[in-house]
Amino acid sequence: MSEGSEVDAGPASGPGAGACLRQGGNTAREFSNLVDSFLAGQCKDAALSARLRRLLTKWHENNLQPLIEKSFLLQEIAPLAQNLSSISSAGLQAIDYIDRGEGPADSWKSEQLAMIQRAEKPTSAQLLLMVASPVRKLVEATCNPR
Repeated sequence: MSEGSEVDAGPASGPGAGACLRQGGNTAREFSNLVDSFLAGQCKDAALSARLRRLLTKWHENNLQPLIEKSFLLQEIAPLAQNLSSISSAGLQAIDYIDRGEGPADSWKSEQLAMIQRAEKPTSAQLLLMVASPVRKLVEATCNPR
C-alpha cells in the first residue's frame, strides 16, 4: 500500500469474520453517505439509524486479534483494528444519545473527539481509518446537556 493509503472498514464477508480491512474506500464512503443522510434528516430516520448501528457493531466487535497474533505481517494493523473498535463504540454511543434525544456530558464528548482525532492520523503502517471522520460527525451531533 502506498503512503497514507485509505483503509476501508467494510462489513464482514462471513460469519464471525468481524471487520475486514482492505485498500479502497467503498464501504467507508457508503458509511459516510449514510451518516450525512442521517444527519440531514435531523436524525429521525429509524432505518438509517439501524443500518449505522449494524455497521458500527460489526466494526466494534471485530475479532482480528487472533489473526494479528498469528501473523507478523498483520501486526502492523493492530493499532488500526483497536482504533476501529474504539471509534465504533463512540459512534454507537453517539447514536444512543441522538435516538434518546439526550445530551452527553461535555467530558464524554471531548474524550470521544480526542480519541477520534488520534484515530484519524495515519498508523505506523501509513494507513488511514476512513470511518473516523463520519463517526466524529455523529459525536458532534449529540445534543449538549440542558
